[in-house]
Amino acid sequence: MRSVADPDRNAESDAVALALRLAAIVDSSDDAIIAKGPDGKITSWNPAAERLYGYAAEEAIGQHVSIIEPPDRPGETTRILRRVLRGERVDHYETQRVGADGRRIDVSLTVSPIRAPDGATMGASVIAREIGARRRVEQYRTTLLSLTGVLAAESPFDEVAPRLLEELCRGMGWQMGGLWLVNDAGDALELSSCWRMPELPSSAVPPEAAIVDRFAAGEGLPGRVWRSGEPAWIEDVCGVPEFPRSDVVAGEQVRGAIALPVWSGEQIFGVLELFSAGTREPDAELADLLRAVGAQVGSFVQRTRAVRRLSDATAEAMRANQAKSEFLSRMSHELRTPLNAILGFAQLLELDDLKERQGEDVAQILKAGRHLLGLIDEVLDIARIEAGELRFSLEPVAALELIEESIALVAPLARRRAIRIETDPGEGESAWVLADRQRLKQALLNLLSNAIKYNRERGHVRVSLQPRSDQRVAILVTDTGPGISPQYRERLFKPFERLGAEAGSIEGTGLGLALCKRLVEAMHGTLEASSKPGHGTTMSIELPRTDRREASERGEGQAPRRPELTGRTLLYIEDNLANLNLVESALDRFAEVRLLPAMQGKLGLELAREHHPDLVLLDLHLPDMAGREVLLRLKAEPKLRDIPVIVVSADATERQQELLLASGAAAYLTKPLDIRQFVALVAESLSPEDPPC
Repeated sequence: MRSVADPDRNAESDAVALALRLAAIVDSSDDAIIAKGPDGKITSWNPAAERLYGYAAEEAIGQHVSIIEPPDRPGETTRILRRVLRGERVDHYETQRVGADGRRIDVSLTVSPIRAPDGATMGASVIAREIGARRRVEQYRTTLLSLTGVLAAESPFDEVAPRLLEELCRGMGWQMGGLWLVNDAGDALELSSCWRMPELPSSAVPPEAAIVDRFAAGEGLPGRVWRSGEPAWIEDVCGVPEFPRSDVVAGEQVRGAIALPVWSGEQIFGVLELFSAGTREPDAELADLLRAVGAQVGSFVQRTRAVRRLSDATAEAMRANQAKSEFLSRMSHELRTPLNAILGFAQLLELDDLKERQGEDVAQILKAGRHLLGLIDEVLDIARIEAGELRFSLEPVAALELIEESIALVAPLARRRAIRIETDPGEGESAWVLADRQRLKQALLNLLSNAIKYNRERGHVRVSLQPRSDQRVAILVTDTGPGISPQYRERLFKPFERLGAEAGSIEGTGLGLALCKRLVEAMHGTLEASSKPGHGTTMSIELPRTDRREASERGEGQAPRRPELTGRTLLYIEDNLANLNLVESALDRFAEVRLLPAMQGKLGLELAREHHPDLVLLDLHLPDMAGREVLLRLKAEPKLRDIPVIVVSADATERQQELLLASGAAAYLTKPLDIRQFVALVAESLSPEDPPC
């Protein structure tokens, strides 16, 4: 006979089994699960709650749940319990609780009512999950974004480094930080910047023990990380005997430390070092984030060092240019001053009635002096281009018109050697190029002069225009000379290279082609040579093509008339006696004027005030004061400001000329003087406004 099971006994057995399974789940849960009665007293406390809060079950059960309530959140647990007793459920409520050791714990709470079989609420069940790790990660990522903003700022490194350390320490929970950078010698780490929380208490540290600011590779925590390239974490620096600053950081009341490399690519630029107020266990996730910080900082250091190197290089280049400018000014003065006397007096002798042999001698002096002057001008022009001192004014230039002007200027030289010059405009008859008219003419004259000098007797020179594209035009100068041997072609544009011609009778400095190349390249063009021995040489200037525009009116003014200058007074402020004698001799031959010499700037000013001259000639290099200062003082005095001042200087730099003309000079003449030009300008400046009746 089959027995019939007792339904009540089966139900009771199932309930016991269910209770046991629930208890097992609660005990094995990673979340803290707490039960509390309607009075708020704890009735159950699982192992995860013991681990989270630090209270054993026997310590917690029977206590009011407020034992884990922070002092600054009074009554929070009671308010939540009241809501649950009314039948509500509280989901994912984020707050803080306090552990047995006083440690604050970030938690997320889910609180549900516990119901009796009849449905009445008899308590509350609390599931607590620690969310501190998640919050730390969020905070770390927020800090990373903030650091990115700091590092992206266009600020000097000395300003960025302390802000970087402050953001890093405050955002990631460290109390002190230091940035160590590899020095320029690459043999040590040096402390670049440091930061500490203002609220961090500090004990008095003896000055002799205060700061270690340099580490070699492998020395101390920074040196160890520098050598290994890997982060290092110390839970308690006071427990590490080899830590060289343990006494210092103990005085600062910090214990935990981490150091990480500051790197970019394969290169380590330095080490970031952070300290915490208490011991701090290693955190793998934080270490990974800090490694990313090290990479960010490394990229920033690399960028700032590159900017610094560029800035230093720029400053050095500016200093070099300034030195070069000063050198050019000085050399121009020192070389031209003696030439002024040589060429000036030779020009005066040339005007006298000389015997044939004497005339030849004077002609030789002038020829040699002008050759030397040409050499000086070319050397200084090359130096000016390299220093960026030679100014260019690029404008549309009619190529064929400029060619014809240049041919007209070299025609006498061509006639003496029976050289025929022909022009072939080709398809470029109406071509306009973008160039500095004066500099292009200078280069073209040099090429034409060479084509004539190095040609065969009764040869010919052909100048042609050749469009190279829609954007470029070439000017070709072809001669019928002996050509250039292949062994010389690489040296063709080098200064002072005459390619064997120095042994012949043809004069030259070896600078012409070097200067031409630099002039053309400064106008965004090219200068090239092609030659076949025995079949002549072709020099090609290629320049940007441009649209035709109305050319500015050019042309030489008429020669100034020579008015009656009797009774006029001229003050010459010049410390070089030879130059004074030259001007005096020149004026004696061409005009009747009263010349007042002054070899010092102050004396010149006194003579100007006393005699009120009609014209002042002014040198710039005076023994007692600069010539520009004399000019400014003359222009500052109401009774003297209208007197025209002509600067006569051996300084031929364009910057100096522009400066003096802007300061009030009426004209600027460079030594050596062209006597006819000089006398004509003086006569024009001294001429009365209304000619005598």
